[in-house]
Amino acid sequence: MFTSIRTTLTLCMLLFVGMATQLYSQALSSPTSDIQIVRKGSFYTGEFDESAAEIVGWHAAKKRVYFTKASSNEVVILNISDDLQVLGIYKSLDMSVYGGGVNSLAINGNMLAVAVEAEDKTDNGKVIFFDEDGEYINEATTGALPDMVTFTSDGQYAITANEGEPNDDYSVDPEGSVSIISTTDFSVRTADFTAFNDQLQDLLDAGVRIFGPGASVAQ
Repeated sequence: MFTSIRTTLTLCMLLFVGMATQLYSQALSSPTSDIQIVRKGSFYTGEFDESAAEIVGWHAAKKRVYFTKASSNEVVILNISDDLQVLGIYKSLDMSVYGGGVNSLAINGNMLAVAVEAEDKTDNGKVIFFDEDGEYINEATTGALPDMVTFTSDGQYAITANEGEPNDDYSVDPEGSVSIISTTDFSVRTADFTAFNDQLQDLLDAGVRIFGPGASVAQ
């Protein structure tokens, strides 16, 4: 996870909303065309160096910005005006009722997926699904410490990268994995890397970084 440098949610990326197709076509037809990024609005959390504004999502139809606020374990939803100014907070979602820390979010259509690690980060985490208004839909269990969530292009699945980060003294070192969640029935399939455990030395010789005391490939 990246720590917010100024914990300032700068909405420069919103300039591209509604213009993405035009800009893409322009770039293809004229590779040397200049693209200007213009700051349209900002939202200040009032916190510095505290992971107070990390992962951002955008709902174009609702004109809302969603961002993770790990410092208080919540997702904040902002209302945005037609000219891309921040109108204020629409709602804050308390993620502490679901786990120990919010790590990532993604939006597809009217569905918001939020990745949350367990109270003990070495335990399995969850993805919590909400509608675009922040109303709870369902949840699914993933591998340990889901640190990133995204949707497939057709929206049929949400996918998490599960870090499997060890505790401080490496007495518990869970395996890393990838969880694939159906957005229809919220069933989960989790892929691990145990099939590569017997290739440990070959992978090390090839320059693959496998770190930790006695760590297997899967860890």
